[in-house]
Amino acid sequence: MSFFQQYGIPRFVCLARPLFAAVSVLLLAASIASAMPADAFVKLCRSGTPKAVREALDDGSDVNGRAESLGGSTPLMAAAINGHAEIVRLLLERGADPNIARAKDGGTALMLASSRGQAQAAALLLEKKADINARDADGWTSLMLAAREGHEGTAKLLLEKGAAVAPEDVNGWTALMAAAREGHAGIAALLLDKGADVNAQTRQGLTPLTVAAEKGKTAVILLLLERGVPVDARDGEGNTALVRAAISGQAAAAKLLLEKGAAVDSQDAEGWTPLMVAARQGKAEIAECLLDKGAALEARAGDGGTALIAAAVNGHADVVSLLLERGADSSAALTGGATALELAAYGGSRDVVTLLLDHGAVVTKKRLESLPDAVRGKMAENGMLPLLEARAK
Repeated sequence: MSFFQQYGIPRFVCLARPLFAAVSVLLLAASIASAMPADAFVKLCRSGTPKAVREALDDGSDVNGRAESLGGSTPLMAAAINGHAEIVRLLLERGADPNIARAKDGGTALMLASSRGQAQAAALLLEKKADINARDADGWTSLMLAAREGHEGTAKLLLEKGAAVAPEDVNGWTALMAAAREGHAGIAALLLDKGADVNAQTRQGLTPLTVAAEKGKTAVILLLLERGVPVDARDGEGNTALVRAAISGQAAAAKLLLEKGAAVDSQDAEGWTPLMVAARQGKAEIAECLLDKGAALEARAGDGGTALIAAAVNGHADVVSLLLERGADSSAALTGGATALELAAYGGSRDVVTLLLDHGAVVTKKRLESLPDAVRGKMAENGMLPLLEARAK
């Protein structure tokens, strides 16, 4: 009895086995040969052609292949960032890993979808267990990216799916701070509803309120005040929101803060008031607003400086003119004795020097002769010494 008869195996089947194996190898080789290179396949997924993507997958293209020319992006990342939900679904069904991180920055498919507001793609990724709180190389999460870019629908989805609101990036920025900086009040409200910390600080010391003031985001300022943040709360550098608005010249924000009761003459650790800060920065509109609200014209900082001196030393002629019109002392001097006129002359600001002289600032020949040689030399070099000498008494 033959081997085939003994075990009841049809002879033609056994003889066909080598043929089947050979065919299988040939088919596999053909599949590999027709598989699309990773870079080309990622670009195909980015283009949004579901039929072509399916065919490429059927031909053996790597569902998790990385495109080195695109920073290590995968096909899933390319589809997700561009909102091609059908392709995202197809890739996930074929085994795409939603938690692969991009080589160049640590970004995942969910982060990329969130940064572009691709809520449908994000939802599909979350269904396949994408890590909702994964961080990129800078510490940003999907929620933080959605908050920064103003994608409220995506932010709401992430929050509903349990995204953490507290994470900070490498510089201490949270999702709430990102929303505040960009003026996305709707997202800020969602985050506050989920318990976001209104008193969190960046490494620089900024808080949600002071960063909103610095960027002039009045809707966010109003929201934070309505949620109980004190209008004169200080950040890590001792600045109030009003001071931050003055530094960056955000007149609308400054006006809103004043309307909400911000202290017009609050002083920082060095004695600077918002008016002094506005004068130093050359923000004439804010300086006028502060003066209209009763800001003390002659308030002095720790070194004896006034708003006029701050404007003069920085060459802001328009602010100097405003302050002089409001009655500022043109002869104001620092505790060390240097006057606004001398400081402006040393800085070479002819317009400011002329304004001060025309408004009664006094310079004497004796005073000019007593100035240090280095100071006189600088004034001579910039052409201010002859002007002062011509007006000296």
